[in-house]
Amino acid sequence: MKRKLLCGLAASALLAVGSAAQAGLLGPGDAVLAVDLDPPGSSSSYPAGEAPGFAVDGTLAKYLNFAGAGTGFIVTPNLSGPSVADGFRLTTANDAEGRDPSSYAIYGTNDAITSVDNSTGLAENWSLLSSGSLALPATRNTQDALLPFANTDAYTSYKFIFPTVKNSNLFQIAEVELFGDSPADSLVDVDLLNAGDPTLAVHVAPNSRYPGNESPDKLFDGDVGTKYLNFGEENSGFIVTPAAGPSVVTNFLIATANDSPERDPSSYEIYGTNDAIVSGDNSRSNGGEVWYLIASGSIDLPTDRQVNGPLVTFANSDAYTSYRVLFPTVRDESGANSMQISEFQFNVPEPSSIVLGLLAMSATLAVTRRSRG
Repeated sequence: MKRKLLCGLAASALLAVGSAAQAGLLGPGDAVLAVDLDPPGSSSSYPAGEAPGFAVDGTLAKYLNFAGAGTGFIVTPNLSGPSVADGFRLTTANDAEGRDPSSYAIYGTNDAITSVDNSTGLAENWSLLSSGSLALPATRNTQDALLPFANTDAYTSYKFIFPTVKNSNLFQIAEVELFGDSPADSLVDVDLLNAGDPTLAVHVAPNSRYPGNESPDKLFDGDVGTKYLNFGEENSGFIVTPAAGPSVVTNFLIATANDSPERDPSSYEIYGTNDAIVSGDNSRSNGGEVWYLIASGSIDLPTDRQVNGPLVTFANSDAYTSYRVLFPTVRDESGANSMQISEFQFNVPEPSSIVLGLLAMSATLAVTRRSRG
């Protein structure tokens, strides 16, 4: 009877491991961040009648950018030399308060401007002069208060980036004034920007981004009905810090998501670190952590949906507090617009070890019974 019971338990254990990706190191509540190592891109565009030059023309005509958050512009004041900027002021545009910026970053450079219109604006070396949140008035076509900042360095060109907007997928501003010392007058602050100054639209968008209900924490919820999707597609992934503390990982298991097999990852890279994680969500994992490659290779996930892929094992004896998992390629990059998986788990117990252990116990009990009989 005991022998039959143990054999039954072994079979049950095998079925349980085959159907569940949750028995392992990672679980709900573990700190997790989406990442993509590819450089940022731009989706900047604007109507011809609402070009970036209207932001510095001294009128209430506006600059609108369809890219929304992360939008801005580069401007080179038509001055006789470098200027020292130390304050700015914004004027709201005519409609849709949700399009107003809710944060800003101002940069300066003395490089020749080689960035082109509607680019990321990253071709030059830029120095951050000031950044922070904004609370623009709800009233339209209204000038906000002057916002000073500390700066004593002179620059020939400036870049404004507005990382967030109030509540819209568009961005707009009627007027941007930048005050400081001009080459002609170093005693009185003047508006350094004027109509006709060369102005380029820019947009900096991280490749890593995900829908609100398909975030990376869905990877560890034990539910193949939910998923993590990243529009960064190739080279996207996640950073996870297991609540269990330092650990030695030697395998992983992926469960496929609900649709589009083209989005399945087809290769992987696993890294570990014992540094504190300072990289942000949807970043390029460029916070300064030192990452050590543990394993890499190809992976052939099943085309069936919401099922486990193969258990991938690798040699590793080093313990780490955090892990970075990247998927350099997807099954069909031409047919996919993202990367997706429903579950991910480290250190999944191998079915064979469970079954063999239980069968060994069964055999031992059988021998004991015969010796007693």
